[in-house]
Amino acid sequence: MFAVRNRALACSSRALRARRTNATLSDAKGHAPLPNKSPTDSEESFGKGFYISIAATVGCLALYKLEQSISGTGGNPLSRAIEYYGDLAGEWEKRNTRHTAMVERAAVDRSLFQDSKPAGTLNLKFPE
Repeated sequence: MFAVRNRALACSSRALRARRTNATLSDAKGHAPLPNKSPTDSEESFGKGFYISIAATVGCLALYKLEQSISGTGGNPLSRAIEYYGDLAGEWEKRNTRHTAMVERAAVDRSLFQDSKPAGTLNLKFPE
């Protein structure tokens, strides 16, 4: 704990020294001038994220236009998706019927095994 406290004190004293040094170098408004830079030099760029978002937007628009030109009279993608997944109702009905039949068969088998008497065995470890 003592070592951590000493480390924190050392860091804070360095920060105070740096602040004092910057205060002596600052201009009349209290702003520190940047070395080798004039206030009019500004080399800011948009960054990688900006260009990625622009490329994603253009790509999505191009994909949408391509899809519209291919589909023609098929309708929009949302309508086609609804039609596709709406046709799966018959498949689900068949699947549920098969599952119900399997569950009923398992219930019959279980009742068969529960109603039967266990095999008569002798406990040979302790025959008393």
